[in-house]
This record gives sequence, C-alpha cells and structure tokens, in this order.
Amino acid sequence: MAPLRRASARSRSVWRREIGARGIAAPIILLAAFLAGAIAGIAGASEFRDPPPTRRSERPRFSFDAGAVWRHDTTYVAVEVSVPYQELMFRPDSGQGYTAAFDLIVALYKDKRQLAGDLWHETIRVRSYATTRAEGNTHQRALLLHGRPGELHGRLRVEVTVSEQSSGNEGRLTQEVEIPDVAGEGLVAGKIWFGRCPADSAGGLWILPTEPLVSRRFGAATGPVCVWVYLYGRKAQEGLPVTLGWRLYDDRREIAAQDTLPQARLGSTEPVRFQLPTGRLWLGRYELWVNARAGTSSATRIVEFEMDESVVSLGENPVESIALVRYIAKSDEIEKLEEAAPEERQKVWDEFWKSRDPTPGTEENEFKVEFFARVRYANEHFSSLGPGWRTDRGMIYIQYGPADQVESFPHNIDGPPYEVWTYYSLRRRFVFVDYDGFGRYELYTPGRR
Repeated sequence: MAPLRRASARSRSVWRREIGARGIAAPIILLAAFLAGAIAGIAGASEFRDPPPTRRSERPRFSFDAGAVWRHDTTYVAVEVSVPYQELMFRPDSGQGYTAAFDLIVALYKDKRQLAGDLWHETIRVRSYATTRAEGNTHQRALLLHGRPGELHGRLRVEVTVSEQSSGNEGRLTQEVEIPDVAGEGLVAGKIWFGRCPADSAGGLWILPTEPLVSRRFGAATGPVCVWVYLYGRKAQEGLPVTLGWRLYDDRREIAAQDTLPQARLGSTEPVRFQLPTGRLWLGRYELWVNARAGTSSATRIVEFEMDESVVSLGENPVESIALVRYIAKSDEIEKLEEAAPEERQKVWDEFWKSRDPTPGTEENEFKVEFFARVRYANEHFSSLGPGWRTDRGMIYIQYGPADQVESFPHNIDGPPYEVWTYYSLRRRFVFVDYDGFGRYELYTPGRR
C-alpha cells in the first residue's frame, strides 16, 4: 500500500502543541469518572453497559442487536437486524425494478431450551440496480419475542439466521443478553435503542424505533438520530417522579454534550426519547450515559457509538479537520484552509481532496477513501487517553499504511515497553515507546527515559 503524502516537520510540531495540553488532563478525568462511579455504587445504583451489536464477517454479512423491553406486565426480547443490500441477490422483476427475498429466523434460548422463536419472509423491492450496490443501503427490521410469564430474565441467548434460498447463502449469529428481573429492582434504565428521528412525535412512540440504526455508526447520511429508553421499577414504586439527564463523553473522556430531560414517571408505557446533537459531533467514538433517579434509587445506562468520516468538514469543524489533514497537507495548503472565509470553506475543502484524486471523474476519490480507512483503523487500534488518529502510531499509520513487520516488546525488562515498525519497501523504521505506562506509545526520542 503506497504511503500518503507526509506532513512537514513544522506541521507535526503545530499538531503536538494543539493536543499537548489535552493529554495531560486525561488521567485526571479518568480518575474522576472512576470515583464518581464508585460513589454511585455505594448509593445502590444499578448500572448496565450495552455491548456492541453482533456482526458477521463472512458472507452473508449482517448484524443484529438485542435487549429487553417491558410493556405493561409483559417482558419482550427485542431484536433489530440489519442486512446490507450488497449481501443479497437482486433479480429483475416484472415491474421494471429489482427484488430480493430472504428468510429471517430468530430464536431465543435459555441454556439449551428454546423459549421463543419465529420466521419472517422479507422482501425488498428497488427501482434501479445501482441502489442494490450502493454502499450504506441496508434492510433493517425490528422484531419482538415474548415467552411465558416469569421466564424472560437472567442470561439468555438470541440466535438470528439469514437464509436466502435463491442463492443458497445462509448465515447465523448468536448474542447473549442479560435481562434484569425488574420485579426485584428499585429502578432500571432499559437498553438504549438508536433510530432515525420520526417526522412527528406520534410516529416515534412505538415500543421501538420504526427506523432502527443498528450499526451505531452515524454520519451526514444518517440524518437526525434519536434515542429510545424505557424506565422500569417495582410495582410499589409506580407513579414516582423520575429525574432524567444524559451526557456524551468523547474519546478524550471530556463532556461533548449534556442535557436534562422532562420529568417522567415510573410505570409509564411510553419510552423516554430525545435527539442526539450529532450535527455538533466530530469524527470518533462517543459514550452516551443516561441517568435516572426516583426516590432513593438511581440507574445508569451506558452505550458507545461512532461518528464516521462524513462529519469531517471545514465548514462545521475547521480546527479538528485541519489538524487531521496536517498529516498529508503541504504548508501552503494548510494556510489556504486556515484563511478560507466561512462562505468559501466548503469549496476550498473540496478542492483540497480533488487535487489528490488519482482517478478524476469517477464516483469515489480513492485517495480520500484510503485516507479515512486508515483513520478508522487508527481510532480502532491505537486509541489511548484520546483518539487513535492523534497518537504517534496513528500518525505513522495514516501516512504510510500498515508496516511490513511489527515487533512488539510489551514486557521489556530493561526499560519501558516498545514497538518497532519496519517498512522494507520504503527503507524506513519507526520505534514507539510507552514512556508513561498508559499505553500511549510515542516516537522514540534519544535520551528520554
């Protein structure tokens, strides 16, 4: 894989000045978050962290998410499934469009015993073949399973099968879900569900989002994103007022946004719903904390989501966007980006990427696609007290791609842990040292200990 154009030494020094102060505060923020959690635990709070959706990496690739919801006195296990169009076989139909069909089989188990299950015949019709191949087009479905009273709690297993008879493709995924027994809990915040915000308030008060967003990866194409969460408690507590609030933490553990919500009441059959400020969020991972308190009981639900590269924009986030492209930009290009008038920013931004397009006139800019693929990889593998793209390993990976050889020495007797990356074709070698023990590998500096 060819290296992307490298930033100048001056650009890298500016980048280090921009982020240096933030890195110092990170351990203190983490300690404060830990102490806050410990204090909440002393007060008898319930806290649940939602696991990521389950994804299948082999064809047919699909993903699903599962969790419990309660409606009146009935417990349901809700399942949201997402199948990309590209994984299905579309055939021309008589209506001058294209159709794909598959079976969706969902089963619920406790140990080896099946508690519930059903089969749904799914049919998708589109007008153009291009729609079937477009990146991001998916078929999403929300389903509900319920068993006999008193059975649906504890550790259960959800099994989802996608079976396409016309192609012979079939795939199966399983996920374990932990369902609390609400009869014994003072207050429980249910699983957090993401979906596209409905056009009107009445359209969103169903038990689950009508347009679920299973991937938890949002961007410009997603549109407004809303959150659904239910509150549950013992029968004796029904009617108690509940104070509600939420916070968003970015990957530096800083608060990106927060708000309080209108007071709710335990026993309500409607979910708490609010809109995320995704228009103000930048590239990277975020944690959403939803907090509720009723009487002496409190509950917290935590879930992660990600903002994709489509939100990187000179118009909306000039400082962060310029910091990111310093890795590949020349000094005169950085000047042009920094000095662009607000009304000219989008034009200047587009010209910056167009000048690097190896195949002008095609639908996708291959250079830009590769650049952001490397940024995603850096965020997923090198994050430590901050986003992976801001680390030294992230910087080198974004500029040069994967190394030909990586030697890791995490248990170095004579000094701190270190890694050696070798690029044989480029005749380059980089040494990264974990000087402070936080897993924040930095480029080796002679004489530093």
